[in-house]
Amino acid sequence: MMKPNVYSDVSRMTDVIVSRPDKAMFHVTSENFKEYLFDDLVDEQRAGGEHDVFTDLMRHCGINVHDVHQLLISVLSGRNRTKAAKMILEGSGLTYCKRLKKVSAETLAEVLITGCLPDEDVPQIVPLCNLTFTRDSHFVIGNRVFIANPKHNVRKREALIYRAIYTFHDQFRQPNLTSMLGDDWSIEGGDVMILSREVAVIGGVHRTHSRAAEKLSEILFHEMGFKAVFRVSFEVDGRDKMHLDTTFTMIDHGLCLVHAPVMLGRSAGVETSVLRCNTHNEALMWDRVPTLLDGLKSVGLELEPVICGGEHPTRQNREQWWDGCNTLALAPGVITIYDRCEATIRELEKAGFRVVNAADVKSPEDLDGKMVILMPSNELPKARGGWHCMAMSWWRD
Repeated sequence: MMKPNVYSDVSRMTDVIVSRPDKAMFHVTSENFKEYLFDDLVDEQRAGGEHDVFTDLMRHCGINVHDVHQLLISVLSGRNRTKAAKMILEGSGLTYCKRLKKVSAETLAEVLITGCLPDEDVPQIVPLCNLTFTRDSHFVIGNRVFIANPKHNVRKREALIYRAIYTFHDQFRQPNLTSMLGDDWSIEGGDVMILSREVAVIGGVHRTHSRAAEKLSEILFHEMGFKAVFRVSFEVDGRDKMHLDTTFTMIDHGLCLVHAPVMLGRSAGVETSVLRCNTHNEALMWDRVPTLLDGLKSVGLELEPVICGGEHPTRQNREQWWDGCNTLALAPGVITIYDRCEATIRELEKAGFRVVNAADVKSPEDLDGKMVILMPSNELPKARGGWHCMAMSWWRD
């Protein structure tokens, strides 16, 4: 049984869970793209090719890459196939019918993900177009896996698939699984950031409700030994700030990448609070702090910000929209970013990062010092998610 281990968002990654873009994205059209939470139509084959560059890079860095499709097929190939299929289908108000009982594990997994019955190409149930963003519907804190409660119904079955995997998979089964699915308040993993063994940050409003943040905070205090939880609430509406990790990611020890208008107190509509616990691990009242960085400094975590897009307001806006803030640290000071975010890349160079193309990284020995690794960005940015969204860290040293 594989236990997770994540107490930092920048420590060296050894295992990650991903989901390659597939046929589900093909079913996003000009008529339904808003319903499916997209802002554009994505060529799923080209997006898959860009995602392959990402997974190849991680393998070259010595990271074990686990794809959701294969994990699901493994579960459906085993003795608990019926239980897993019923968990996913009945949780969606559907039935595990005779037709599905006869198909292979591979075909059943494709049905559950694309929504299309065997030999059909029109979805009968909602296609999981957003499954590529593996961090949102489940997340890891410390040694515990949490099943999220996605805000939108089009993503609920993602969480059911993860619950089935962590209940029935021989290697990934988690006895201490914490499911928030079905709660009254939504929470998504893109709003949860672990900075240390004692400090966490939770974003909110768009996809994560304040009551869900409070529930998670109680678990962190009473069951996991955390001492401070910060909540960043975005009162301003907009798809560009749907999750915390679209405005703030860690890129090295003591260094973060931020969307300045939101994270540095340069715009209204952002409220940051800290919840501390006393010596009995009892949560105290939420206290306002000027900005997240000010609050983190008060608990001994001093971060130097690198500004997404630099100082030019228009570039800040454009490159944040392109998920320039949504970087993924493969190790301390080794991050991935879309190659279109040129102003942000220049800011990272000023901060001491060396610019490297993904194709030039062939082994862990190529990771030398601070590096920003450029990733292709023709199709995937259209799906409104960056590399941090597309990688659910399973183990970090």
